[in-house]
Amino acid sequence: MNSGILLIDKPIGYSSNQVLQKVKKKLSLKKVGHFGTLDPFADGLLILGIGKGTKLSNIFLNEDKAYVAEIFLGEEKDTDDLEGDTTFKSSQTVSYENVISALKNFEGQIEQVPPTYSALKHNGKPLYDYAREGNPITKPARKVIIHELKVIEFKFPKLKLEITCSKGTYIRAIARDLGRKLGIGGHLQSLRRLKQGSFDISDSKSIDSLCEENIISIEDCTKIFNEISISDNEYADLKNYGKTRSKIKKSGYFRGYNNDNFVGILSYSKNHLVKEILV
Repeated sequence: MNSGILLIDKPIGYSSNQVLQKVKKKLSLKKVGHFGTLDPFADGLLILGIGKGTKLSNIFLNEDKAYVAEIFLGEEKDTDDLEGDTTFKSSQTVSYENVISALKNFEGQIEQVPPTYSALKHNGKPLYDYAREGNPITKPARKVIIHELKVIEFKFPKLKLEITCSKGTYIRAIARDLGRKLGIGGHLQSLRRLKQGSFDISDSKSIDSLCEENIISIEDCTKIFNEISISDNEYADLKNYGKTRSKIKKSGYFRGYNNDNFVGILSYSKNHLVKEILV
């Protein structure tokens, strides 16, 4: 089995785990993991790690993401998306100028309260379990970064945005909080993920068209990292001890090569090159 990643265009109506299981069965894969979930009502880029590529999740989960989101203004729901029950409704309308002014509050670093229906844990239990039992838990606000908010289309009550943001950002919470800022409520009606780090939806495949040749090798999917050459002795240390002394003193991740052969992904810590993945 090849190790690496797959770029999937997740369809609406499937959970990320359902997509993972379909891909696993179709390609007869043993070890598969995803690098960040999408809700069933959302579609777009879903990155799957294959074999040793699952270890890349710690790296790629931290990447920025880009979405196209459609927000419905004038109605708030308990889940902050179209699948929930209505908790507030307004007959008031707002102008394009009102929306542009309100969106300025969501630029740069902001504090965001996660939705009560989310997979975040409280005492080891997902928040959505508490909410479904009628005991919603409100987590403290967390700092996230909104790099860009661009209006694609506005025709009240629908607002379509392109959003580029840091990891941990809830687009549902942006919809909720924008509606509250405007005083009329709001919820997320649709969501499509366009990018995650250097990976783009244009390079993804549908589940139906997928084949094993679409697996991007660990070497090819990490070309954003600098290359570093390691000696035979250093390579032996990495295989035997997971690290080797080094004088490079550069932070970040590296693609390691021994005698011009790709051997894996390394990082630097405390005067050592550390094994992240050896192929």
